[in-house]
Amino acid sequence: MNRRKFLHLSALTAPLITAKKSLANGFEGTTKPIVISTWDSGMAVNAEAWKILSTKGTALDAVEAGAMNIEDKIDCCVGLGGYPDRDGIVTLDSCIMDHKANIGAVAGLKE
Repeated sequence: MNRRKFLHLSALTAPLITAKKSLANGFEGTTKPIVISTWDSGMAVNAEAWKILSTKGTALDAVEAGAMNIEDKIDCCVGLGGYPDRDGIVTLDSCIMDHKANIGAVAGLKE
């Protein structure tokens, strides 16, 4: 094995080893759910999701409630009034997964 191949393999496997350790040790003390958004419009989404979580609802139901909240509002990026893509077409992509890895998704649905 040469140096280049060693560095290449190290770069690929180091994150996996770290993730495995984090997954094995990192969730033992976790007892409270959290809700995080990346955009300012997510604050209302978080509030809807938290309503579900604070009454012992499932994370899946919380995500769905949050998504329905933003989808019902006129917004530039998601839901009603979403901007078209570079070709001028409004499309929908969405996915969701529960705690048992049951997954549902759609991609490229046109308005």
